[in-house]
Amino acid sequence: MKNTPPFFLLITPFTLLLSCSNPTTTPNPHLTANDTIFTPAQADLGATLYTTSCASCHGYDLKGTEGGNALVGDRFINKWAELSLDTLFEVTRTTMPKTNPHSLDDEAYVCLLAFILRANAFPAGSTSLSSDKNDLKQLKLGKPPVTARTAMQFVPGVVAVKSRTIEAEWKQHRGDYASTNYAPLDQINKDNVKI
Repeated sequence: MKNTPPFFLLITPFTLLLSCSNPTTTPNPHLTANDTIFTPAQADLGATLYTTSCASCHGYDLKGTEGGNALVGDRFINKWAELSLDTLFEVTRTTMPKTNPHSLDDEAYVCLLAFILRANAFPAGSTSLSSDKNDLKQLKLGKPPVTARTAMQFVPGVVAVKSRTIEAEWKQHRGDYASTNYAPLDQINKDNVKI
């Protein structure tokens, strides 16, 4: 049996290791939405797009309705914090708006992302958020500063006094746009109802 030179035994694993690694596709785990990755102009355009294309399902305050999930608050942040922005971008692009997915161009979807980031208190900067999938893969959502986070909690809205309609104070089925099933009616209470 022929002896293999020791030098060859050392160089082969090293060559295989180098040929399998590709530093250009390795995500940078340190970049998050806290690194001012979008501009105020992108977020402003995203706000306009959100109002016309998204608010009917996700609510004008981004806190969600029965038709769409909340896009602000701890639940949203915890769900997406460790994922790259290209995942959120793809979900948004391929499923929204519900009635017409893929109806916006990539730049519009990036502006929507910028608006959602700003609504979650991530800081804007001078660098535009790119719609390139490889660039988005390099960014994690991360978590905004704790003091700026939106806590999801029930706060009944103030009902303005106006003329009665067939729906009374209820703006729509299940009470309001957030489907809280709440009305400040006090004509029937525990003192005048018996079981």
